Amino acid sequence: MRMHLGPFFCSMWVLCVSAGLLAHAEPNPAGTWDVVGKDNSGTNWQATLVLESTDKDNYPPRTFKGFFDWEGSNKTGGREYVLSASYDYESRKLQMRGGELEDADPNIRTSIYNATMTEGADQLLDGTWNSSGVIPGVWQATRSVEKQPSKRKAASSGRVKMPATEGCPGGMCPVGK
Repeated sequence: MRMHLGPFFCSMWVLCVSAGLLAHAEPNPAGTWDVVGKDNSGTNWQATLVLESTDKDNYPPRTFKGFFDWEGSNKTGGREYVLSASYDYESRKLQMRGGELEDADPNIRTSIYNATMTEGADQLLDGTWNSSGVIPGVWQATRSVEKQPSKRKAASSGRVKMPATEGCPGGMCPVGK
């Protein structure tokens, strides 16, 4: 008499995974974050940062994209798309590259952002931003309990949608380009 244990082991594996008894999910920066920062000119900034994985075929994901919705104490702001972001699980370092602005004041520029995610995956700390033509700054973020980012109204703000560079980097072109 021959026993087939395949279905038994398959059932046990599903049970263990659903009960969290096997390897737990690696924390990563995907999600919504509440950001606060200050640039070297003294302007205070607040933003909602939304990141999603672009690394659908690999686990844990290491690449992300998304956007910041910025508001400055000097009444400037806008949406800055994060065209690429990478996360290193060993060092917990996150690096993001902004690329396109939408509904943004003309003096706003895209930047490169760096931060370290805490072990509990609930904060991004020691953040910096800097790139050519940008006033450097520091920032930090806390994982948001809010599920949806704020909706900015381009029509009422008088701001315009602008590509970061010619050729629409990352395939994110403004409407009509």
